[in-house]
Amino acid sequence: MQDDRKPHPGPWRVPQVDSGLAGIVIAVAFVVLGIVSMPGLALVLLPPAILLGIGVALVLRFTARK
Repeated sequence: MQDDRKPHPGPWRVPQVDSGLAGIVIAVAFVVLGIVSMPGLALVLLPPAILLGIGVALVLRFTARK
């Protein structure tokens, strides 16, 4: 039997997810969409974009925080 003391969560209940994981899933989805829709252009633009992203991540990781 269900516990009737808990209120119904309502129609707008949103599951709790980690924002980092959600961002990675969305980024991967955009990459897949780009590769599927424009494979020639994706091969030209994707490697430099990945290298730029890695570079920015490294700079943010190793810069001093105040």
